[in-house]
Amino acid sequence: MIINNVVGIITETLPNLMFRVKLDSNVEIVASMSAKLRLNKVRLLVGDRILVYCHGSIGRIILKYKI
Repeated sequence: MIINNVVGIITETLPNLMFRVKLDSNVEIVASMSAKLRLNKVRLLVGDRILVYCHGSIGRIILKYKI
């Protein structure tokens, strides 16, 4: 499917630091936080715009855009 960096919006928070993300291409995936974001204690909320590294239907959140 998609194997690159894409932009999306968090639509739902799930247990164990997982998030449901709607990509700009109207595809919904489940994504987890990268270790860099966890170590820097970045807070992610519903509605945040993020950059996701996608591999199939699973992704890794690598950047949170500032509003």
